[in-house]
Amino acid sequence: MIEPALNHPYWIDQTGAQRPVTAYRRAKMASFLDGMFTYMRLHDWPEAPVRPLIFPEDKIGRGFRGPRPIPESVLAQLDAHLHLLHPYVRNLVEILRVVGLRAEDALHLHENCLDWDAVGDPRLRWYNHKMKREGRPLPVTNEVADAIKRQRELVKNVPDHFSARYLFRTDYGLYKFESLCYQLTALSKKVPLRGPDGEVFRLRPHAFRHTVGTQMLNSGMSIST
Repeated sequence: MIEPALNHPYWIDQTGAQRPVTAYRRAKMASFLDGMFTYMRLHDWPEAPVRPLIFPEDKIGRGFRGPRPIPESVLAQLDAHLHLLHPYVRNLVEILRVVGLRAEDALHLHENCLDWDAVGDPRLRWYNHKMKREGRPLPVTNEVADAIKRQRELVKNVPDHFSARYLFRTDYGLYKFESLCYQLTALSKKVPLRGPDGEVFRLRPHAFRHTVGTQMLNSGMSIST
């Protein structure tokens, strides 16, 4: 029963449509099954398998994937059409493509996140939600500083539901990650933004982080930094 399920070429979603079973999904299924079998053996279920049925190689869905930066040609197209984005998203993109924050960290920036160093250059103060600690202040461009100032103007009369003065707050709470993704996808299709292969390039928020990291490495920064 297990082997046919794991090797089935497709699965059926809630709408009845057939979806291909990718190697990644197959590996996840195997991992969940292995966890269930382990639970059954630990709790002496009579139906528990008496020998291993899932092996380590069954839980490897894909090999190592390198960084996936946004191609320069796509960035140039994006720059030419930033004005088509929702103002919040335009300001977010201005920040993400220079600083390389995770989207969650960018969406939780505070109004007072902009700071200046000893020589008067702007820098960004932020909170690392993955590490649960304050991030090291990051140097930013004047364009990023301008985007933060524009966003401050946009939210100056918006209620502060969380008493945190979030920079990207709305009348209903924090601006949503899903809305950011929707705006980027809609722009890609509308323009359309073309990748090097001539196909519509799907922009993802995390790709800006990959892009900044790749640019830093190409400029000589060490991988550990």
